[in-house]
Amino acid sequence: EMQRSLVGSEMCIRDRQEDSFQVYRTIAGLRIRFYERQFITRNEANKTIIKQFDKIINNHFETKQVPTVDILSHKYCANLLHLSPEYFNDLLKYETGKSFKEYIEFKRFEIAKDWLVNTDKTINQITQELGFQNPQYFSRLFKKITGCSPNDFRIPN
Repeated sequence: EMQRSLVGSEMCIRDRQEDSFQVYRTIAGLRIRFYERQFITRNEANKTIIKQFDKIINNHFETKQVPTVDILSHKYCANLLHLSPEYFNDLLKYETGKSFKEYIEFKRFEIAKDWLVNTDKTINQITQELGFQNPQYFSRLFKKITGCSPNDFRIPN
């Protein structure tokens, strides 16, 4: 009879652990849904933050502060936007589908395309001002992304 009650106690403990785990999972699920919901309910504010971030990126490259992207860390940009780095990363991923690094790369190539069409900057100047390793590396990536070389992109169709 002592063994039966011990088995019953162990079963009771196991049931409590399972209940506790279920409560934890429910709370964790609610926290995640609440956290994600704020991105949906703050749609216009989020778009404004992304526009401000775009201005930071454009200003960084247009003013040629430093010919590298190293200064544009997610912490640096989040601080300028008065956001925590974690929230900023999540917001960027939610709004653009891209990580911070992917978005910076995307913007660098958008700027490069703009400069190729609207300025007379050389490939070397663009490479240097946008912080790429060298013109060959830039040209190879540019062709991979756009399907044509920077020189072909520059030539009007």
